[in-house]
Amino acid sequence: MPAAKNDPKSGQSNKRRATDLYTIYLDNEEYNLTEEILKENADSPTLKQRNWNFPDLKFISFNHGKLELQNTYYNISHKLTIVIEKNNLKVTCSCNTEVEMLCRHAYKAIARLIQFERSNYFQQYRPNGLIEIATAHEKYFTIKSNADGLAVNAKTELGSIYQLDEKVQKDQFKGLLKLPGEIKLKKNTLKGMALSYIIMVSHKNKMLPFLLPCLGKLTKAENAVKAFMNFISGAQTEYDQYLGDEEKVLNKCCYNMWKLAEKLSGVITPKEQTGEFKKNIQLLFDIWQSIIPLLWDQRFVFTYYLHHKRELRGKPQRYKINEAHIAVKSPTLRFRLSDKGSFYQLEMKVFSNNLEITNYGLESTFFISKGEILFFLSSLRDAAIAEWMRNAKNRITVFKEHFAEFENSFLKPLRECYDVDIIESKKK
Repeated sequence: MPAAKNDPKSGQSNKRRATDLYTIYLDNEEYNLTEEILKENADSPTLKQRNWNFPDLKFISFNHGKLELQNTYYNISHKLTIVIEKNNLKVTCSCNTEVEMLCRHAYKAIARLIQFERSNYFQQYRPNGLIEIATAHEKYFTIKSNADGLAVNAKTELGSIYQLDEKVQKDQFKGLLKLPGEIKLKKNTLKGMALSYIIMVSHKNKMLPFLLPCLGKLTKAENAVKAFMNFISGAQTEYDQYLGDEEKVLNKCCYNMWKLAEKLSGVITPKEQTGEFKKNIQLLFDIWQSIIPLLWDQRFVFTYYLHHKRELRGKPQRYKINEAHIAVKSPTLRFRLSDKGSFYQLEMKVFSNNLEITNYGLESTFFISKGEILFFLSSLRDAAIAEWMRNAKNRITVFKEHFAEFENSFLKPLRECYDVDIIESKKK
C-alpha cells in the first residue's frame, strides 16, 4: 500500500514488502523530484546505508507511464519499477524486503537518477514527453542504454523541439512579440572619419554587441588598415587631435554603448527582467539605431570576436578582426512551417529587397550576417525573435502530438506579427 503522504515518520509501523507499491508524493505537477523530497521517503538506516551506492541501471522498458530498470550492484540485480505521474511516483523493487518506506535498492537507484541537480529527470517520461516521442519517431533520435538507464538525444536536423526543449519558452516568446516594432532610422551624415570602427561581438554572447573606435595605421595607398593601435574610449582626450566635432559625438555614443553593455546580460530577454533592464536594453538598441547611418559612409568598419574584457585595454588582436559592410536596408523576417510527415518544423527566413538571404548567421545580436555584410535588424522585437531562433538552433521541431498546443501558444501569436508560410507535405 502507498505510504502516508510524505509522512514516513509518523511513529506507527507500516511494514510492507518492497514489491508492494510505495508512493512518493511530489510537491509539484511538473514531474520534478528533489533530493529533499526523496530523503523524506527513506528511513534513517537507509539514508546512512553505504551499500548499493551508485548502482548500474539498465533500461528494460517503458509503457503507459511505467518505467522498468535493472538495478545492479556488483553481481546482484533487482528490478526497479516506477510508475510516473505528474504529482507522484509509485515505486516497487523485486528484492521483496520488508520495509516501511523505500528499500535501499530503490532509494539509491532513484538518488542516482536525480543526482547532479537533475530534479527534472522524470519529466522526459511524462505523456508526450521525450521518451514517448523518441520511441514513436525513432529515426529522428538516438536511443541508448547507459549506466543511468536511458540516454535519448534528438538528431541535429531537428534543432530545438517544442515542449521538449527549455529554449522554446511560451512566456518568454510572448514577451518578445510585445517589444517595439520597426522604427525608421534617422538619416544623418558624417564626413571626414579618420578612425576604424569595430563592432564587438562577445564570445558565447556574454555581452551584447557594442561599437568602439580604434586608430589604425593605413597602408601607403591609404586603402586598408595595416596595423591597429589601442581601442579608444569616450573618456580619453589624447586622440582628440584626430577628431572633428562629428567624430567626438560618435565616439561618445560608442562610450555610452560600452557602459550599457557592461550593465546588461548578453541576451535581450533573460529569464528575469527588471524595469531598469528593459529601459537599458531599449536605450542600447536606440543608440545602435542612431549610429547605423553614420557607419554607412565609413571606409573602415570591422567586427571583433571578444573573448575577455581585458582585451579592451590594449590593441585588437589582428586575427580576430574581420571586415564588415553595413547594409543600407534592414532585412525582413518571415517564417516557414513545413510538414515533414511525423512532425512540423518552424524555420526563420530572412529577406532583403524581396530576395531571400540563405546561409545567414545569427551570432551578432541586433544583426543578421551574410559573409562580411551585416544587416541591422529594424526593431528590438526582430532582434529578440532572431535571438530566440538562434538559441533554438534556428529550427524548431513540433511533433504532431504537440501541434495543437503549439499552434495556440506560438504559431497564432507569431502570425500576428510576422508572415508564416505553410509548406504541405509532399507525401500523399
